[in-house]
Amino acid sequence: MVTINTTEDLLKLLDENEDFLKAVRQRILTEELLALPARFEASEKENRAFRQEMREFQREMRSFVQTTERFIETTTAHIQGMQEVRNRVGALWGDRLEASMARKVYVRLSEDLGVRSLDVVSVDDFGSLTPHYEAYRPFYKRIEDAADTGIISEDDERSIHRIDMIARTRLKGSSAPIWLLVQAASVIKHDDITKARDAARILEKVFGEETLSAVYGFEIDGANKELADNNQVTTMLVNPENL
Repeated sequence: MVTINTTEDLLKLLDENEDFLKAVRQRILTEELLALPARFEASEKENRAFRQEMREFQREMRSFVQTTERFIETTTAHIQGMQEVRNRVGALWGDRLEASMARKVYVRLSEDLGVRSLDVVSVDDFGSLTPHYEAYRPFYKRIEDAADTGIISEDDERSIHRIDMIARTRLKGSSAPIWLLVQAASVIKHDDITKARDAARILEKVFGEETLSAVYGFEIDGANKELADNNQVTTMLVNPENL
């Protein structure tokens, strides 16, 4: 029989006898506490598995992001290439449109505005259709003098130079000369309309005479057609097949 007189005796007994230690534990600890080590180990295993899954997920996400970035780069390059092609085609159509304007605009102006004559004094660069600059010299001299004397600004002067065609004309039933300016664009947009409108106002400042403005192109959307109408800018559309 084992005699226990001190705490050390008890601890020694428990260290030497597993059954005694187990019995004391069961008396002192609850079942939940006794199960904690096993539960902790199971939880740790689950955590390790979860961390491993997260690492795999992160690798997959990095791969996905890299693939997506390559796709975006390729798509962006493709879109830019297509836009460049569209711009080039648009420029070609624009050149063709402007070249036709000198030949066809009088007929359309006669129909749409009642123009009786057309004396072109300024035409943007249409290649062989463009007369020598000296023919326009009196007109541009008047514009330059107006800028020099402060009637118009230098920006206004540059705006006049950017207009595709400026002409001296008169309307049916009138002998009074007026100014006419036309801005050409394959697709008529907001800037084309406001450019024509503003240039007309500038000419009126310089010459003090009535000025008509028009836009000439293949197409225009509803909003810009309304803008043109509200600003008294005549819209003239032409079929590309008729150029």
